[in-house]
Amino acid sequence: MTGLKNISKAEVLTLKDEVAYQKGQVVSKTLAQNAALSVTLFSFDKGEEISTHESGGDAFVTWLDGMGRITDTAYALYTPAGYRCLNVFVLRRDLLLELVAECASRNGYSLRRNILQEMGARLKLYGYVYDGYAAHINTLQSYYDRSMELLDTGVRGRLFCPERPVYGKENDSPSSYIDPEGGCVNSLVADGCDIQGSVKNCVLFRNVRIEKGASVENCILFKDTVVKRGAILRGVITDKYVTISENVTLMGHERYPIVIAKGATV
Repeated sequence: MTGLKNISKAEVLTLKDEVAYQKGQVVSKTLAQNAALSVTLFSFDKGEEISTHESGGDAFVTWLDGMGRITDTAYALYTPAGYRCLNVFVLRRDLLLELVAECASRNGYSLRRNILQEMGARLKLYGYVYDGYAAHINTLQSYYDRSMELLDTGVRGRLFCPERPVYGKENDSPSSYIDPEGGCVNSLVADGCDIQGSVKNCVLFRNVRIEKGASVENCILFKDTVVKRGAILRGVITDKYVTISENVTLMGHERYPIVIAKGATV
């Protein structure tokens, strides 16, 4: 099998010994990955969990040690590639209010199902084809994937083009500082960041601080996140005002990113 990672070929392994438990953490190790499959080991400390994620095909889960619980599953039927609705609609305000009121009176809640489909016969509906960059972000996994896509200059150029500028809030933060002894590779860095450690393939919001000796890769760090000395982050999303303590290791995965809540200290 091609695509072996982090293990030697032709070697007998005891899988449960390949990933050690770490207090307060979820640790992962990918054993094989190619276009057809992905095999990953996880260790969960007591009380830890991973967020909801999507699989592009069939998924198989087995326990090698201890006990665990799957809290929810959903199965989506295969949908062939083609045009998809962007969920962008242009209509008069008074018509929108009328349709919402009628929909609510019948205990409906879906714009597409209860209005566009059920009332379509009495409405004048027109579709317009948009052939530029577009992405649906409706899960944690899709948010992570689309954010990582922005590191591709081609995608970024199609989304943030001069003909259609995107404006953000005014900000008085100083220019970001990147220590030559640390380094920042293939990343988006907002104003006010202080990077003295190592950053690779990341999206950093304003005023993020990476201290010397820290290593961050494939992460999305929101405003005012602080990563202390010696910390190692892989596949992590932090909300605002998060602090990662010294020498902490958080090993997420591109299919199972770890999320740290707003204001938390880990």
